[in-house]
Amino acid sequence: MKPSRPSLVQSEALVVFFGGDFLGSFLVAVALLGLRHTVTPVRSPDHNPFAETFTAADKEECVSQSHWGSHEQAITEVEAWIHKYRSRREQAALGGLAPLAYRTAMLQQLAA
Repeated sequence: MKPSRPSLVQSEALVVFFGGDFLGSFLVAVALLGLRHTVTPVRSPDHNPFAETFTAADKEECVSQSHWGSHEQAITEVEAWIHKYRSRREQAALGGLAPLAYRTAMLQQLAA
């Protein structure tokens, strides 16, 4: 059986990116938990602003500035960019903090 194209499913409490191989078990879990979910339209920033912002930044800061010689080189550089995005790149939506710094600050507040 050929895997289907990945899709994004969003509910009131959950956003999940998955391929068609996992769709059946996901829908069963959603039903058992009594959740309601919707399929987010492709390229619809009003429905999925976080993924759209991440993808746009990746394209602008990494993909469009790179000339990879191999698939392995592309993977290595994209993974490095993702690490930078999560650990060092400041995010306006997080009060000017990088995601990991924001997480650390939130955990410290919860522990206090």
